[in-house]
Amino acid sequence: MQRVIHVFSFSVTYEIALRKLDLYNLVFGPDRSSFFLANKEGILGSIGLTALYLLYVELGRIILPKIKSNESILKDVTGLCLLFWLLVIFLHSIGIEPSRRLSNLGYVVWIAAMAMSFLLFCTIGEIARVRMRVSQPRLINDLNRTMLPGNRELCQRDSLRVQSITSFSVFAREHLHRISQFLHRNS
Repeated sequence: MQRVIHVFSFSVTYEIALRKLDLYNLVFGPDRSSFFLANKEGILGSIGLTALYLLYVELGRIILPKIKSNESILKDVTGLCLLFWLLVIFLHSIGIEPSRRLSNLGYVVWIAAMAMSFLLFCTIGEIARVRMRVSQPRLINDLNRTMLPGNRELCQRDSLRVQSITSFSVFAREHLHRISQFLHRNS
């Protein structure tokens, strides 16, 4: 867990550098006169993406041994999911919005929250599959039939104008509703 704190301190330091050195304006500015300026998003963004990679490595060190030993990861994943979404909300409240071009602190936390949400949904689905004694191919086919039409609807909505927290809450509510309908029909 101490390494996770090191990764966050690395990300916080990068975010401070972005703000103090006015790198936001550099990245979003039109100047592309040199090699560095022509590749500024990739060069600067690689710092945040490195932090994201290191975060995933550390989360893997926490979660993977439990998976290999057949321990339940539901509590861990639920806690991490809530922690990352609370961090997203906190960062949003202090004005740090996710930027893929910068791979800033907001982006790293947002992507980690989405990954933990996906892992949580997969864990819940796997627990449901085992409890219902359903073979994996049948479960996947039933979930695809139930979930894919909803995914298309969610993707077609005007999500660019919706804040990330709002879009996730709509996404989660819709999927949890569909999963509960699926489980109710198959119980």
